[in-house]
Amino acid sequence: MDTGNAVTVDGLSWSYTLDPILIDIAASVRRKSFTTILGPNGSGKTTLLKQILRILPVSKDTIYLDEYDISTLDRRQLARTIGMVPQNEQNPYQFTVEDMIRLGRYAHQEHDRKNRDHEEHIIERVMRLTTISDLKDHLITELSGGEYQRVIIARALAQEPKILALDEPTTYLDPLHKLEILNLLKNLIANQGLTVICILHDLNAAMRFSDHVILLHNGQIYRHGTPEEMLNREVLKAVYGIDTRIIEDPFTKSPYIIPDTRL
Repeated sequence: MDTGNAVTVDGLSWSYTLDPILIDIAASVRRKSFTTILGPNGSGKTTLLKQILRILPVSKDTIYLDEYDISTLDRRQLARTIGMVPQNEQNPYQFTVEDMIRLGRYAHQEHDRKNRDHEEHIIERVMRLTTISDLKDHLITELSGGEYQRVIIARALAQEPKILALDEPTTYLDPLHKLEILNLLKNLIANQGLTVICILHDLNAAMRFSDHVILLHNGQIYRHGTPEEMLNREVLKAVYGIDTRIIEDPFTKSPYIIPDTRL
């Protein structure tokens, strides 16, 4: 395995029934990068992420985290390697923010029992990183959508993972909170050396924040590369069936996609 890769997928196929969902997927995610998985609804994005997280059964020699075959890792080893932020998680329990984050320490419980100060240090640290220290005693049922999403990210960070995997983390967030979450992820890469794998539907967010894009179409990788290489008019027409114009964003100087809304 290329030790420069945080994740390597090689020859991965998957089906729930006779109809294949993923077909011979081969891709890699570089360490300390922001990789976005894109594609229309039903293209296999969430299924691919579930395979990388081993939520779905994984065949031997198809997915590697660093140089380790994911099928050989136990649950605690996996949790110490990759943290998950699920899509639109709902939690009805009356947890405080601090208690919710503490759930992320399950993979380190044996060590934490011996060193309670270390556990408290990690919890305080991830709350600072996600700027929610002032919310530690609040009930999670009282939080806004943006605040709650930061708590879920903090819980994943409490696992002390090398990789953070997120399934549409900005869904239902207003523009300000969406930008705050995406900037937070970029800062975690730059300052904490984390690797981020993220499913997004927002093509312009992918253009602005991604280092690398994996574009799925009908269960296969249509293309992968930098956003500038990937998201051109021809590709967007072939995969999404839309005509577009691509201009320069006057604020960020990154490419900005304008769909033709005439049907």
